[in-house]
Amino acid sequence: MKRAKRSAVWDHFNIVNLGKEVKCSLCNAVLKYNSSTSSLSYHLNTVHAAVLHGTSAPGQPKITATLGRRACDERRAEAITERICSMIERDLMPINTVDGAGFQDLIAFLEPGYNIPSRPSITSRLEARYEKKKSELKTKLATVTAVALTTDCWTALTTESYITVMCHYTDENWQLQSAVLITTNMSDRHTADNLADKLNDVVETWGLSVSDGFAAAGVSRAIVAAGRLVKHFHHSTIATKALEEKQQQMSLPPHRLIQSCKTRWNSVCDMFQRLVEQRWAVSAVLSDRSVTKLADARTLELRGTL
Repeated sequence: MKRAKRSAVWDHFNIVNLGKEVKCSLCNAVLKYNSSTSSLSYHLNTVHAAVLHGTSAPGQPKITATLGRRACDERRAEAITERICSMIERDLMPINTVDGAGFQDLIAFLEPGYNIPSRPSITSRLEARYEKKKSELKTKLATVTAVALTTDCWTALTTESYITVMCHYTDENWQLQSAVLITTNMSDRHTADNLADKLNDVVETWGLSVSDGFAAAGVSRAIVAAGRLVKHFHHSTIATKALEEKQQQMSLPPHRLIQSCKTRWNSVCDMFQRLVEQRWAVSAVLSDRSVTKLADARTLELRGTL
C-alpha cells in the first residue's frame, strides 16, 4: 500500500500489514497505525531521542526541526523587519548590523524562512520612522506652554565637530520630558554667536518661538552682579586668601567661586549655587576693611539677591 509521506516521521517508518501497522526502521518495532502520526512521533521522542536531537545524516534535516518548522509568511516577515528597525533605533546600533555574519546566522537559526532586508531598505524604513516621530513630537510641542533648549557640543575621534540640541518641557501630568531635536555636524567654532545661529535654525525648523529667560526683570542684572563679584575674587590674591581663611574658620567647603560662561547655559546655575554655598564667607571678606575697601564692598554686594 502506497502513501504520500507528508510528515518527517516517515523517514523512520514503513507501512506494513496492508496499512494497519508501521515498522520502525531504527529498531524494527511494529506499531498500530490509524492514519495518525502521533504515536509514531511519541515512539521516536521516547525511544530514539539521540536520533532526533543528535547528528543526522548529511543533507537530512532533524525530525524535530522538520516537525516544528513553520512558514514565514508575509505578515510575520513584516513584524520581524519592524522589530529589527526598532532594535537599531532604540539601541543606537549601526545600520550595517543587518550585514553582519553573526546577525544573519542568528536570524537563520531563529527564522530560517525569513529574508533579511538590505541595508538601503532598512535605511528607508528608519527614515520613515524618524519623520513619523518628528511629526508626533511637533504636535506634542504645540500643546505645551514653554520649552527649554539645551545644547551639547563635542568632537569625535575623527576630529569632526557635532552639536546636539535638546528640548525639555513638562507634560499634562507635570512630568519632566526631554527630546532630541537634532544632532548634526558643526564645522564652525563653538562661539556664542555661532551657537545662537544654530539654535535659531533649529527653532525655525521645529516651529518654536524663543525668548531669553535671563532677560526677565532682575535676572540679567543679578547675573552681571554675580559675575562681577566672582571676577573680583579671581583677580585679587588678597581676597582669595581671605576667603580661604574665612572658609576654614566657618567650616565651609574649601571651594573656589565659579564664573559663568556664555556658551554653557548651566554655568549660571553653578555660579549662583556656589555663591549661596559660600555666602557667609564671601560676606565676611567684603565686611573686612583690611581686605576690601568700603567703596568696593558696596559695588560688589549682592544684597537681596542671594
